[in-house]
Amino acid sequence: MKLVTFEVSTPVGPFARIGALTDADAAIWDINFCVARSLALGGRNAPLERADLDAPADMIGFLGLGSAATDLAADAIGRAGEADATVWEGRRLRYATSEVRILAPVPRPPTIRDFLMVKEHVENSFARLPADKRPPHSIADMARAPGHWKGNPRNVFGPGAEIPYPSYTDEFDYELELAVVIGRPGRDISVDQAPEHIAGYTIFNDWSARDIQMEEMKVGLGPALGKDFAFSIGPCIRTADGFDPVTAVMTAAVDGVEWSRGTIGDMLRSFPELVSWVSRAQELQPGDIIGGGTIANGCGLELGRYVPPGSVVELAVDGIGRLENRVSAKPESSNPSWHRG
Repeated sequence: MKLVTFEVSTPVGPFARIGALTDADAAIWDINFCVARSLALGGRNAPLERADLDAPADMIGFLGLGSAATDLAADAIGRAGEADATVWEGRRLRYATSEVRILAPVPRPPTIRDFLMVKEHVENSFARLPADKRPPHSIADMARAPGHWKGNPRNVFGPGAEIPYPSYTDEFDYELELAVVIGRPGRDISVDQAPEHIAGYTIFNDWSARDIQMEEMKVGLGPALGKDFAFSIGPCIRTADGFDPVTAVMTAAVDGVEWSRGTIGDMLRSFPELVSWVSRAQELQPGDIIGGGTIANGCGLELGRYVPPGSVVELAVDGIGRLENRVSAKPESSNPSWHRG
């Protein structure tokens, strides 16, 4: 199942709902209303209120219910599809994708964590850096104690959104990544239990301002301004059934020209291991985003070129879809006194 958050226009303004993509991603079923219809046909009282409990119309609430919610949704959508039902009690059950605006599947994640778990990407990136800007840790260190950084959940962008080009960079970059989205909450999760807490996978573009990122990381902290200005997530959460994150082909194109192609391959640590690692002594929450790291040759840093202002960047992953964003023009500095000398 491909889960999306989408926005519909109403007389009182736009509303965000969650749905499931079907028909080669050309249509969206409204999960909450499909479940309400199914409950009503089954003779349940207060079907709308019950659906709000069993299949909430917000992604974080829905993911927190785990497989019980996704199974209920799949059954209700199947019943609506068999009956060719598109409206129930004056409520739309089905939309053409072109009728709505697709948002980031989790518009405001509780947390964003990103790892660096693809060996070839690490080697390629380090080779591009001057000696004084290379991190002191080794690949063996990364595998032994997987380090990660945390991003700003307020700066999440979905498909079609314009990405702000920071005034303080001349080295604007994309990163082609897969991320897992947490479903069931948990703390001190074992590696064997971790798949039960993974709701699914999404495309993750960890936009980067390389020049300031490298300056920040010289002191052993960060990245901060080098990353926190924007993250693109989407277009959907692909549930784990039938999807293999290791072999899914991933591509990146800038203004229609392919720059990157590959798979995530053999990670230094698997996604279940990363979920287990970050849950030590802390509780993971529904909607948490955990990136596995950029694939080999999956960013401009590795390729020796950067994304110009105004470019259109498209990331694609087989089995998930396409995540396209236009980069804004570069603005004048809002705080020129902080420009690096």
